[in-house]
Amino acid sequence: VAHLVGLIRKVLVDLRPVRRFREPSSAITLFEARVEGDEVQGTLFEQYDGKGALVDAMLTVRPYAGLRAAMRAMQALMERSPLPGAES
Repeated sequence: VAHLVGLIRKVLVDLRPVRRFREPSSAITLFEARVEGDEVQGTLFEQYDGKGALVDAMLTVRPYAGLRAAMRAMQALMERSPLPGAES
């Protein structure tokens, strides 16, 4: 997971949180960023266990053109730096 998050940080640049909603078991962060020069908006939904450890996360990016650009950028990064333990 840490490897993927590191790659996503390279794709979503100039990330600016706009609003954050938090409760003990979950958090939602609305953000704006750039992907290959295009402005995008997104949502990060996080779920936590009873001890506060992250157990699930979901990232959405819009508009569709920005999502496609992010997918292309992630594909290129993952080809250069595959997941640890992934077979080529």
